[in-house]
Amino acid sequence: MILIISHSGDYSTDLVTEWIRYFKHPFIRLNSYDLVDKATCFRFDTKKILVCGKAINIEDCGAIWYRRFISTRHFKYLSDRKIRKNCIDGLSTEFLRMLGVIHSILKDSYWLTSPVAARVNKFDVLNIARSAGLSIPDTIICNFKDEVIRCSRTKKYISKSLDEGRAITTKSHIFSMYTVEINNVELKCLPVTFAPSLLQEHIEKQYDIRIFYIEGKFYNAAIFSQNDKTTKIDFRLYNWSHMNRFVPYKLPTEIEEKLRTVMDALGLNCASIDMI
Repeated sequence: MILIISHSGDYSTDLVTEWIRYFKHPFIRLNSYDLVDKATCFRFDTKKILVCGKAINIEDCGAIWYRRFISTRHFKYLSDRKIRKNCIDGLSTEFLRMLGVIHSILKDSYWLTSPVAARVNKFDVLNIARSAGLSIPDTIICNFKDEVIRCSRTKKYISKSLDEGRAITTKSHIFSMYTVEINNVELKCLPVTFAPSLLQEHIEKQYDIRIFYIEGKFYNAAIFSQNDKTTKIDFRLYNWSHMNRFVPYKLPTEIEEKLRTVMDALGLNCASIDMI
């Protein structure tokens, strides 16, 4: 049996589960919200766990695919405005701790992406990549305008999130985080100080390379993002009326070996990698 840890609405998980059904392999999908919406129980004194109302033997759970685990801030139990912010923060922390509980109970099973290794630090990745002999862009974290202006005199920079990009949701809009270029307009709008931000040298590229790594193997695609001004900085800013062309791409053997070194150092057996 395969246990899939994801969240409802994740299209990639939907596609994978379709293939698992096609091959008639048993699986249970545990979405983040199921931990508050469906009967789920993990006991340390038994070899059975209750997931989404279904009892399964731990011995039968041969593999766990950890896709992702999202915050609880929008759960129905946390939407009451009368609950003070510090209470919400505490409840969210308690909820996220459940992922550690699942990992502890099923630690002897095979994990495709361990949740312990999945929370990578971007600076750890950059340092390990450089040590492995890969080229990395000039990278800065700062929180004041004068430093950004000083750096921008000699190089162009882009800005991206320090952690994973998150979506900010309102009743009528969804605001997603993308990589943006720091141009003169952006510089003028910057306040004197701001929250610590990640800046990287803007390197002109011929195309993006999206790499899917799984158990030592690489599946790659070249993305011709530079043919459309909408996707030049961040190919995820899709132009739905004229999508970028994706073609299979073969990495040089030397690059594959260096990337394996990085993945091994990070303890990852499954990951997505972006290169240019």
